[in-house]
Amino acid sequence: MEDSVGWSAQVLEHDIATQADTLEDLFYEVERILFAHFALAISKGQVPFENISPAPAKYWDVFNRSKFFMRGPKMGFRQESSNLPKIKKEIRMARNNAA
Repeated sequence: MEDSVGWSAQVLEHDIATQADTLEDLFYEVERILFAHFALAISKGQVPFENISPAPAKYWDVFNRSKFFMRGPKMGFRQESSNLPKIKKEIRMARNNAA
């Protein structure tokens, strides 16, 4: 059986993760899943991300150990002109078996 190749992302402040086949698709998936969480909370009259705990410590450790920083694409929505929560992007890469 062939090993699966792809990319995964873990949001640290809130335990939200996603995956995709390509890096470009991964950035889209992160944006999509964050917006979906935001929109669902707003539609229910809730504070976005309020009930989502931070990621487990092992993911924070992987992030803090990583020395490979990269720039991601701009997010699709403009934070400075909206009521969306502020998102601080800091992207680091880790080996596929790091977590």
